[in-house]
Amino acid sequence: AGPAGDRGSTATGTWRFLARSFPEPSGPLGLRKSHLWILLYGTKFRSAESQVSSLSKVLQQIAGRFDSQQFLLAVRIAVDFGASLNWSAPLVNQPRHARYLCRHPGKLTKVIDTIYGDGTKDRKKPEGFRHYNDYLWPFSQQLAVLIAARSRDFGHDILKVFCTLVHHAGRLAFRKVPEEQTAAVVKQICDQRGDDGNKIKWTSYDAAEVFCAAHRLGLPMTKALTSLTRIIRQDLQEVRAENLPILARGLGKGDWHEEFVLLHAICRQGSLALQEGVLKAQAACAFIAVCSNSNWQIFDEELLQNASRAFQNGSKDLSTKELCDVIYSVSSFQVRDVIAMDEICAELTQRAKDRKLAETEMVKLARGLLKLRHRDESLMNALAPLVLESKQKMLPVSLCNLMAAFSYFSSSSDDFYVELLGSITDRASKLQPISVQHILTALCRLQGRVASEKLQMPLERLCDHIANLSASFSPVQAMSSLSALANLQQRDLASASVFASVLCGTSEVHWHWAKSPQCLRQLRSMDCVSFEESKCRAVMDQLDSSRCVEILQSLSSLELNSRLTCHMTALLCSLLAPQLHDLRAKEVIVVARAFSPERIPDVFWSRGKLSGAHPSCLTDGSIDSEGPSRWRERALDLCFQSLRRHEHFLDTTYFALLPFKLLCLQVNLGTFDTRKLEEFLNPMLLAFVDRLRNLTKEECAANRARREGEDEEGESFALTEPMDLGPEKIDCESGHRILLGSYLGDLQVDLLLERPSKK
Repeated sequence: AGPAGDRGSTATGTWRFLARSFPEPSGPLGLRKSHLWILLYGTKFRSAESQVSSLSKVLQQIAGRFDSQQFLLAVRIAVDFGASLNWSAPLVNQPRHARYLCRHPGKLTKVIDTIYGDGTKDRKKPEGFRHYNDYLWPFSQQLAVLIAARSRDFGHDILKVFCTLVHHAGRLAFRKVPEEQTAAVVKQICDQRGDDGNKIKWTSYDAAEVFCAAHRLGLPMTKALTSLTRIIRQDLQEVRAENLPILARGLGKGDWHEEFVLLHAICRQGSLALQEGVLKAQAACAFIAVCSNSNWQIFDEELLQNASRAFQNGSKDLSTKELCDVIYSVSSFQVRDVIAMDEICAELTQRAKDRKLAETEMVKLARGLLKLRHRDESLMNALAPLVLESKQKMLPVSLCNLMAAFSYFSSSSDDFYVELLGSITDRASKLQPISVQHILTALCRLQGRVASEKLQMPLERLCDHIANLSASFSPVQAMSSLSALANLQQRDLASASVFASVLCGTSEVHWHWAKSPQCLRQLRSMDCVSFEESKCRAVMDQLDSSRCVEILQSLSSLELNSRLTCHMTALLCSLLAPQLHDLRAKEVIVVARAFSPERIPDVFWSRGKLSGAHPSCLTDGSIDSEGPSRWRERALDLCFQSLRRHEHFLDTTYFALLPFKLLCLQVNLGTFDTRKLEEFLNPMLLAFVDRLRNLTKEECAANRARREGEDEEGESFALTEPMDLGPEKIDCESGHRILLGSYLGDLQVDLLLERPSKK
């Protein structure tokens, strides 16, 4: 009993009495083992909470006198009180206790289960520890040392003891054990499996426990471990539901076909566990991450639906990293609305307002939203100030990814984009080619939303940096960047030289450009030291036909003319000619206009014809420098034939018809060095061409309205089409008149200057 006047519980008074009685660490003088047993056993059933410091102090002094059974009981009581287990560390490996633990693995397993619990018990965090499990590490780590040193003394029970400790304590318990010793323990456990009399036959439960324990410890997946998947697959329903996500993450080192079948079964089993509420949102994160992996790419709609329900109920329990990982993983499926994004985005919005997102998390979130094309204004508005606050600490590649996402969703102010672009271009020397491509694409998206003068300075800085990355661009990056410059109407010859050289496959950058396309029209020499046809062809083989057409369009838009571009244009046209029927209408017109003499002089095409590089469909005509180019007429004939199947698109889309009209005008005016259309086209093809080139804008709009089922009467059409008020007229003092948005024939022009009328 406690001293007089102590109104607390008997256990509390007893611990205080012992603490005052034995201030020195010499031990409890005269206290018998039987008294210790009664004291410990009685304290186990205490109802009042004692002072933790008093209990820790007493156990530190009297623990040396415990026998093994009292030692285990004292550990359980100390954990129940929330006292430190530092006093237990030196006792675990004492010979008498070690022998007892090896001979009674069932009691040891029960103690481990008891002190860690099942995670449902609400424990107080002991004073001086960050987490309530931290005060268990001294005992757990010494147990791990004991298991590694005396694994054979446990016999067949080593499997249960080892897996139980790893399940509760994880990798931190084995921090003091070398990886080689831990792997040796796992190997010993695997060697016990078999059908012989001296070995044990494992169930799917046992195999899953060993496999998950090895994965938790980060051990390499040896052949013995990967072979366990065959046992696990036999009866997956025996496996604990909480081990299913760990099993899924651990696959990938064995036979791909067998593990794919097992992973699919795990997903089905996990889906049922999520539906029944056995597994929560964290398990759903693991399943989605594994299924979205490029090695598997398993799209299980039922699993995603159950995972979505888990996120709706438990998104607040997930860490910020897990929430961002979910969005990024789901984006790899390239299917929208596979999970409910509203709850996840709402939770991330609140955490962004609370400044709880790190750099990597913001980048993953932005890239995931961009791939999903999921627009959430509140989330992007909450991210914007956080990005500006952290922009100086972020890597340039992270800022580029964020810029790409914000520019697509256009959910911020002009000042945000200008400030973010300034921060990126200030560190332009650290940008990699993929980041350059992202920024150029973002600048294209910002056209029309942000004033052009605000974007000009970042664009010029970026172009100055491109010249130093000539050997780093891939063909796709060079093509995309060149196309972005064309859309931005930025004719930077240094940047264009880098991209053209990459696309031609040359190691040397070609810096020389013609002042005018007319300079190349009458070339008699085709020598170009920087061009090798075999290397350029190898580069173009990596690109699909649409990207090859994009290169031709970019060269034309930027008016890039040189011997190198002539070689490249001739090669691209020869590659695209057999594929004209697979191209879209606008792409066919781009290829047709690329056959002009300033883009491909006759001397460049003749080289390909003599070497057999051009397709047979374009080699029927002869090349005569004194007369029309027959091969060019043959190319135009093929392009017009390919456009016939696009007639229903062209006669309703005026903006796509304008380049076609310009092409016909160039041919009939003789700028193509060919005869007029009516002289080399057959009557049926000529009728098709005349029918399209004579269409007006109003007729195209009427055709479109008629096909959409609208009334053909003028009154009904006027309701859907705004009235054309004609060009805007500006009268000058000199008598000249400026017309904005006028037409020259059927061709739309931005500005037209009229002479003053004569009086």
